[in-house]
Amino acid sequence: MNLLIDNTHILIWYIAGNPSLKPAMTDVLEATENKLSISVASLWEIAIKVGKGKLDLGIEFHELEGILDRLNIQILPILFGDLNVQRTLPLHHTDPFDRLTISQAINQNLVLMSADSAFRNYPVQNIWL
Repeated sequence: MNLLIDNTHILIWYIAGNPSLKPAMTDVLEATENKLSISVASLWEIAIKVGKGKLDLGIEFHELEGILDRLNIQILPILFGDLNVQRTLPLHHTDPFDRLTISQAINQNLVLMSADSAFRNYPVQNIWL
């Protein structure tokens, strides 16, 4: 399965070992047959929040790249088609980073893994917490 990981919940909980991430979700993330991706937009959002002091990763931001590499999580670039989908999305969700993540999942036919209930309002394949 090709998974797109939501940064705010799934990735941060996973790397921090947060008990909010259910063991079944950890199993999905660690299954070798699954291909994991995170949007470059999600990393951008993390960088902004860390820089403003609104998010503590428990690690230095620059260490995140190595963690992603060790976990075999690919960084998904933003494609023009992703932006075209975002342009047409209804405004169920107003956060631009989340809207882009949703658009990428739709455009690139990825299964979105998230705990954000607002994502459920969009026509995207999903795994929810």
